Amino acid sequence: MADAIAEGVAELLSRARRPDHQDNTPSPGPPPDQSPSARAPFGVRPEEIEQTASTWRRESKVVAELKLDALSSVSGAMSDVTTALHSASTSAVPTLASISARLATLADSLVTFNAMVIDRDDRAAAALRSVPSR
Repeated sequence: MADAIAEGVAELLSRARRPDHQDNTPSPGPPPDQSPSARAPFGVRPEEIEQTASTWRRESKVVAELKLDALSSVSGAMSDVTTALHSASTSAVPTLASISARLATLADSLVTFNAMVIDRDDRAAAALRSVPSR
């Protein structure tokens, strides 16, 4: 039974973090040769927000693709451990779906926020440029 548990856990871990899901999001903060104010207002570039949203969306898919079948198929003498493993799969599935949906919703909200900030910033800049010079 211990071998089946170890195989199930190994399967979960391998599916949770595949090599094609590596996070390449750059570290926050300005490049070394720029001050935060020269780079972007509030110290965050729109590209960074887009990258964060993209990461959340990608991780949402990773979470949604997690398979817990190995836990529910553990065999062996019935014990509290075996029973817990069988029920873990059943109770974790809705939790994983909820986490996946939340990450996707947060990504969508961040994309909307970014678009609104860029639009408002552009309109504010246009209004400032339209002020006649003296």
